[in-house]
Amino acid sequence: AIQLLQNIKQLEKMNAEVSNYIKNIDYVLTVGGVSMVKYNVSTHILTIYSEINHEKYALTQTRLASFISEESKKKALRILNKMDGMTGDTIQEDLKTVIHKKSGVPLHLQFHFFPSYENGKIKEYFGMCRDISDIKALEEKLAQETLRAQEEEIVKNTFLHNKSHEIRTPLTSVVGFAELFEMEHTPEEETVFIDEIKHSSAALLKLINDILFLSRLDAGMITINHKPIDFAKSIDLRCKDAWASHQVEGVDYIIKNPYKKLVIEIDEPNVAMVLDKIVTNAAQNTKKGQVLVRYDYIGDELLVSVEDTGKGIPEAAIKHIFERFVTGANTGAGLG
Repeated sequence: AIQLLQNIKQLEKMNAEVSNYIKNIDYVLTVGGVSMVKYNVSTHILTIYSEINHEKYALTQTRLASFISEESKKKALRILNKMDGMTGDTIQEDLKTVIHKKSGVPLHLQFHFFPSYENGKIKEYFGMCRDISDIKALEEKLAQETLRAQEEEIVKNTFLHNKSHEIRTPLTSVVGFAELFEMEHTPEEETVFIDEIKHSSAALLKLINDILFLSRLDAGMITINHKPIDFAKSIDLRCKDAWASHQVEGVDYIIKNPYKKLVIEIDEPNVAMVLDKIVTNAAQNTKKGQVLVRYDYIGDELLVSVEDTGKGIPEAAIKHIFERFVTGANTGAGLG
């Protein structure tokens, strides 16, 4: 009798351990994104369980195929063929479905199947199905970031190669004309030398300033400092300075200034840089007609528009204009 009682207690202890084990599995299934699955070789039905002995879905092969995305259908068919062919191997595969989670991420499932035997023959395949959507989304994001980094590296290398040549050209011009001063020359030639040195120095300084500004942008060192400024006066001066060395005879350069004075709080140096780039670009590419700059202050927004009758941007290039280092004629830093 004592032995029997001890055996009963032992059985109760084992039962409790088994119950806890089942509860732990149920927790993993419901909370951990893992479900138990079974594939019956005779009926060709895949059963997915929410808990042990609680069927959630019973899917035929046709129904299962309707949930699988096109890019994973071949893999799904390969799994089903292996199980229908009663292979004794363990089967593992990741499949993408057409279902999206609440977060908008496509649902990816990882299947593990093990053969289950009866009388020496495979009766069914038993295993687990795991939600790996977040892992796949992270992998895809990492792949995209890696690709973008590789593309940026190529673009940067190309940019540095082009700019080294572009910097060398005006620098060579400055050095060359400076050396001509040491040789015999007339006063008229001296004037030409000085003009060429000034022109090349200005082009070199502009290019270097743009490259330095790009470096500051990359380093996150650009700060916005709002200060009161008379924009009516500022835009007039900025446009005239930008047009000074690019004016073409026969082209009208117009500033429509609706205010005699407009004091607003903006970061004038950074706004001026934007204006300079757009206004200069319009002037450089307009050989006839007009370049028109106008603005208005509505509510809390300063609206500036620059219109020109120049050649415009080729349609094929429009989608690239906001990419880094892109320039129309492969000159400059692409800061515009």
